[in-house]
Amino acid sequence: MAPPCTASVTGSSTPQLQISKTADLQTVAVGGTIEYTVTVINGGSVPADGTVIGDPIPEGIASQLWTCRTSAGAVCAGIGSGAISDTITSLPVGGSVVYTVTAKVSFTAPKVITNVATITPSAGGNCTPCTASAATAVQQSSTPTPVPGLSQWGMGSMLLLIPMVVGLFPSRRSIACCFSSEARS
Repeated sequence: MAPPCTASVTGSSTPQLQISKTADLQTVAVGGTIEYTVTVINGGSVPADGTVIGDPIPEGIASQLWTCRTSAGAVCAGIGSGAISDTITSLPVGGSVVYTVTAKVSFTAPKVITNVATITPSAGGNCTPCTASAATAVQQSSTPTPVPGLSQWGMGSMLLLIPMVVGLFPSRRSIACCFSSEARS
């Protein structure tokens, strides 16, 4: 009788996490709104439960709201405001979590807003944190048109306007009469 055949399979027993981040605009105006999409996928052969996603508010963003949706049995917090700091309680093989971030751009934003998201596997994983980022140019507001001053209108124009302005406001008037001290004959 032939000896039994044995075989062993070697493979990855760690999650294979992927993260991507996109922005809906390449250029945004100060005071405008930009939408980021952050996608986390477990493409490995074991679950990645307990994976933490961090997405701090970058310089140039005044405020943000976010939601997340899942597929293939993944579970996330659902909704939040401010920075994302979410523990994905369930991220099965083939599962994904998609965060949609709606951000309000600050009026003092820099010329480019770089938004970086990071995922860190749970303590049992041996993967290093992964990052993804999206950079968006900020269209700075144009310089306001200056109000014309004396040098632009000229003193003559101002002198013409003064009587009109004075006539609009009630005031006390004094009339001075001057007489000559000479005698008239």
